[in-house]
Amino acid sequence: MKSTSSRQTKPQGNYIDSFVKNMFGRVLVFADFLRNYADPKFVSAIDLDKITPAPTHYIGKDGDERIVDLVFHCPLKNGNGSLMAVIVFEHQSSNLKAIPRKLHKYISAIWDAEAKEGKPLSAPYFIVLRTGKKPHRKRYPTMADSLPKYDDGEPVD
Repeated sequence: MKSTSSRQTKPQGNYIDSFVKNMFGRVLVFADFLRNYADPKFVSAIDLDKITPAPTHYIGKDGDERIVDLVFHCPLKNGNGSLMAVIVFEHQSSNLKAIPRKLHKYISAIWDAEAKEGKPLSAPYFIVLRTGKKPHRKRYPTMADSLPKYDDGEPVD
């Protein structure tokens, strides 16, 4: 019997999206990545054996949906399990200019969800995996780059 539907399911995202989510979504792989590439001071403060995946879809106060590549909750060692670090793992293949604002939107939506549930706000730690074809030779952008400045380049007080 011939199928009456000519629609085919399109893959979500691209092959890099799929690779990042499938590979780094495994807690064991992610914990190993942290051990080898994250700031050692941060890694020593979290309990790597208790990392858990967290939701990746959040609704911001403005009603927009925020979809993060990967998010993990990590209990802080000195917090008896109640203080958490939230690690936002984002990959970017194109221009990095918008990354600081994008990460700010993500953590704001996560904090809104935590506050709504009556939880203490998590300490954020951001990891950006750049998958561009050419090396990034400029300095990495910061939130300060987006803030208003006087003509001389100094931030507006």
